[in-house]
Amino acid sequence: MDHWTWPHTRVTALLGITYPLIQAGMAGGTTTPALVAAVSNAGGLGTLGAAYLSPDALREALRATRRLTDRPFAVNLFVPTPFAIDPHQIERMAARLAPYRDAMGLPEPPTMDRYAESFDEQVTAVLDERAPVFSFTFGIPEPDVLRRFKERGVPTCGTATTVREARALTDAGVDLIVAHGSEAGGHRGTFLGPINDALIGTMALVPQIVDRVPLPVIAAGASWTGEGSPRPSPWGPQGRNWARRSWRVQRVAHPPRIRKRSGAPPTRARSSCAPSRGEPRAVSLIGWAWRWPSPTTPFHPSRSSTR
Repeated sequence: MDHWTWPHTRVTALLGITYPLIQAGMAGGTTTPALVAAVSNAGGLGTLGAAYLSPDALREALRATRRLTDRPFAVNLFVPTPFAIDPHQIERMAARLAPYRDAMGLPEPPTMDRYAESFDEQVTAVLDERAPVFSFTFGIPEPDVLRRFKERGVPTCGTATTVREARALTDAGVDLIVAHGSEAGGHRGTFLGPINDALIGTMALVPQIVDRVPLPVIAAGASWTGEGSPRPSPWGPQGRNWARRSWRVQRVAHPPRIRKRSGAPPTRARSSCAPSRGEPRAVSLIGWAWRWPSPTTPFHPSRSSTR
């Protein structure tokens, strides 16, 4: 790669990587150890999306990644938020999803005894296995959690969708900030204020954050072309976080037909809805998403019901 196009930045220096490219930590099996290691071995920062892994599974995934690379990589977790379990809502969701399961030949979801892994136990696993970088979204971990990583010399990276959130992350002592623009896929990491106030485009959000916090800023969203790459520019990102482009490689866990369909820029509208953990997320309005009767599903453990 050309070093004029891919300069050394504060992000590359802090993370010990060659290129300022960070593969997003997509939870749910997409970011396999093979994919994470491939990105890191190529000079970027692979990220293990570990939010849905049990502590034991997380330990094994970390060990598997280390067997494949000696380069830095990150682990991404979800900061826990309180939620209530309503059995009636779960039953209604199961009934709503039944036609889609039948059409795709999927079995009924298993009975759940819990809907989220222990964040504290996940953090302990990350620390015990000496993950090189720790990233997170949906808020800010407790001060003691960040202190433990700082004592180990592990860089920490939080997600901000507004300047207010970026300032809160800075005050908490994180080392890097991912500016999660409205074009970015996956969950919306908004944790301060209404979601509609945080739907700011990446090329508008990044300079706002760069102007107001001293930390390196990584841009997420609007990266389908070379525009917005982390080169010297008026809007100032020090790195790039990307997700959907990595789906095209053969190492991800999605079936080939999903990889092929997800490997091109979206040509239809996208929507911000809340089908997972009660948190808004961006979805491409393709297939069944066009027919979904409501843009919001008001119960938090829906991710477990739709696996």
